[in-house]
Amino acid sequence: MLDDMTADEIQHAITRNVRVLMAMRGITTKRALAELLGKPENHLSRQLNDQRRWQLEDLADIAAAFEVTPDSLLGDVTYLVGAAGPVSVGTGRGSNSVTDQYASPNRRKINGG
Repeated sequence: MLDDMTADEIQHAITRNVRVLMAMRGITTKRALAELLGKPENHLSRQLNDQRRWQLEDLADIAAAFEVTPDSLLGDVTYLVGAAGPVSVGTGRGSNSVTDQYASPNRRKINGG
């Protein structure tokens, strides 16, 4: 999968996945994410707007905070959405969003619920 992606596409996939994980955990602001990770808000803001590249250290910190593996941030985390219930995540690029309207309310919530 990754061998077919450009570096920019990988960076955008990471951004999308971080936004999905934020929505799943109820983290609605960049400030809240910055506090969770102990990073400057402006640093994360630029990353979430695809204006600054994600570094390996960032992936490790985000993975630890969201209790996922770092490599999962490179792929498609939308498979986790069904376990957490419906979410809608804006990507900062127009109308793109991730929504799971078929999530079962009986599934175990990813955020510990």
